[in-house]
Amino acid sequence: TSTDETIDLSDPNSLLATTRLSDTDVSLLSWLHALPTETFSCPFEQKSLTLNIDKFQKPILEATWAEHVLSTPFKPQTMFPF
Repeated sequence: TSTDETIDLSDPNSLLATTRLSDTDVSLLSWLHALPTETFSCPFEQKSLTLNIDKFQKPILEATWAEHVLSTPFKPQTMFPF
């Protein structure tokens, strides 16, 4: 069952007493309790972000010497049926 309730982070001990929590929840509450209350009282400032996106120029692909050698099949002239 899920209930919609507000959690008062200024007093984590009251949350410990009223709800059934796992070890992970208790660890999180201990961590939250160690943080100063000013951490939660300062709202985030909303800012806009301007993005300039340019298209990349596709480079001209040039094969190296090894790629030229590998692209041409090797056919010995002395053996049949070549």
